[in-house]
Amino acid sequence: MSSTQQEENKLYQNSTQEQLDKEILKQKLREEAQKIKIRQVEGPYNFDNPHLEHKTKRQKKLEELENKYKDKPKIAFHTLTDEGNLKFMQIKRDMIWTTLGWSFIGNFAGILMVQYIEKSSDRWKTLKHIRKREGMKVVSFIGTVLAFTYYGYGRARQDFVREKLKIVDQFSVSSTTK
Repeated sequence: MSSTQQEENKLYQNSTQEQLDKEILKQKLREEAQKIKIRQVEGPYNFDNPHLEHKTKRQKKLEELENKYKDKPKIAFHTLTDEGNLKFMQIKRDMIWTTLGWSFIGNFAGILMVQYIEKSSDRWKTLKHIRKREGMKVVSFIGTVLAFTYYGYGRARQDFVREKLKIVDQFSVSSTTK
């Protein structure tokens, strides 16, 4: 035999030996995998240690509220006296007027913003930048009006809910919670 044939035989034997080693290793892995027992758990996982479970503040608060009000119905229907109905309509009206008032303030602030852009933007006064300048004025006006209106609606909504709860406490004749 020549030296090249001997080298080929050695390589063949080494490759077959590597394949055998791989097969043996795969077989051992299969046997170990069969020994592992997997528990099937149905439903939510209950932590053995509740301190390990991560909960956000919102989740914790929601659980506290659910525990606090679990015996009460979710929706309460109230019947108000005539004076209570009148007050309820007044707070609805006040909510609308508060939102509109803040929207008006937003319009005024938007006009001031557009005037400021018009006066201060020397860079944008060339004919080349007319579209950009006009677009910037429109976007700033609409953005200012929307920001003030959104703020006004949020304040009005808070006041409405607060007053509504007071009216229900004072003027409720009958309800599903009593």
